[in-house]
Amino acid sequence: MSHKCDALVINCMDFRLQKSLVNNLPAAANILSFDLVSQAGAVKPLLVPETRQVILDQVELSKQLHQIKKVILVNHTDCGAYGGSNAFSSFEEEIRVLTEDLKRAADLVKEHQPSLEVVNYLAVLYSKDEKNWQIEFKIV
Repeated sequence: MSHKCDALVINCMDFRLQKSLVNNLPAAANILSFDLVSQAGAVKPLLVPETRQVILDQVELSKQLHQIKKVILVNHTDCGAYGGSNAFSSFEEEIRVLTEDLKRAADLVKEHQPSLEVVNYLAVLYSKDEKNWQIEFKIV
């Protein structure tokens, strides 16, 4: 392949993230281009043995075809695959669980692709109303 990109981004399929992900994540992550894998629950499929290999295959393919050097994992608050924010007793618990899952997922990617840098982001969703989502990307 003659075309390369900086990273592979694994994020949730949630429509609320997409515009901000494309418009804001590259600057936050210091990348110009990225391959994108969108799965319900973002990193959750990596944590389940039955679905892990599908995601790891995408990482391998992106590395082979586009010579990526970095994998960016993005979980987000109020994720339906986690039961939404209401599934947690507090905002702090939600952040803790999402962050722990990101770290576990990063370890799995590094185990299979030790040459790649893995960076974890938590996308915190804020809403003025149901149509205007504000998202803050935080490295965790």
